[in-house]
Amino acid sequence: MQKAFIFCLLIAVTPLLHASTLKNTTQFSSGSFADSLSLGYLTEPWALDVDYSYTSSQSPTLDELQALTTNAEYEFKNKILLGGGLNFSYSKTDMVTGFEPHITFGGIIDLGKGSEDFVPNLEITLDLGSNRLSQPSGLVTQRQILANRTKQLEITQKSVGLNFILSPLEWFNLKLSLVKYSYDKDVADFMSALSGSRFFVSRTSAFSNSISTLPSYMHELALTFYFLSKFSFKADFSVAQEAANGDKDQDISGRLGYDLFEDWNLALGLGQSTGASSTIGYGVAALTWHF
Repeated sequence: MQKAFIFCLLIAVTPLLHASTLKNTTQFSSGSFADSLSLGYLTEPWALDVDYSYTSSQSPTLDELQALTTNAEYEFKNKILLGGGLNFSYSKTDMVTGFEPHITFGGIIDLGKGSEDFVPNLEITLDLGSNRLSQPSGLVTQRQILANRTKQLEITQKSVGLNFILSPLEWFNLKLSLVKYSYDKDVADFMSALSGSRFFVSRTSAFSNSISTLPSYMHELALTFYFLSKFSFKADFSVAQEAANGDKDQDISGRLGYDLFEDWNLALGLGQSTGASSTIGYGVAALTWHF
């Protein structure tokens, strides 16, 4: 019910805005389902984004994650960028909530002369976040009782991310994200006290790889090509290391997009997530409306 209400709210306010983008992305496999609705509003020098996502997985145990992310960024006349936002998340199995404020600063460097519609450029930003994960006071799971741990569980995840967006040509761009995480408590001890949930996801993680334990680092690379006027192809690669045991998770996906109408785009694709003990294939569908 809560998920449907937020989806309807974002769709309802969309016609009130101008220079905006509404995008719905769905990811599905035999053991999981994820859906994300994003609303982007651009009016120079401001860029505003709101993203709501819902993820359900049956591995290793049934769990559901809901997350709401807000972000605002301001571009100064000298092309310096300054922004920030908040991320709220909720994991159903262990009733773990996440609250993460973050700040972003960086800049845009022009790489040469371009046309009226396009100038080659490189955008570099540094992102700092602090995500506090905790259970509500008074909630004690059976696993905590057996482990003689009856205090409220909480852990703080701090992140430092360096992001690059390279647009050397009008038909190609590259995005690279390097994120390092640290924790104020032992991650393995925190995870063992819970009932098996795997949903503790940072705002910076890729949507296609959102089912993950707490990572020690995450690296992401995205390549986008535009061709034949109405077509695009996007390839995503990501790798993360779990902080609790050092296992690595890898994800690779590709999607082909087509401009259905002047303001609509449909993209379909396939991907594969590989963990320490399993490999899962999935499908992706994304519908975008520019207005």
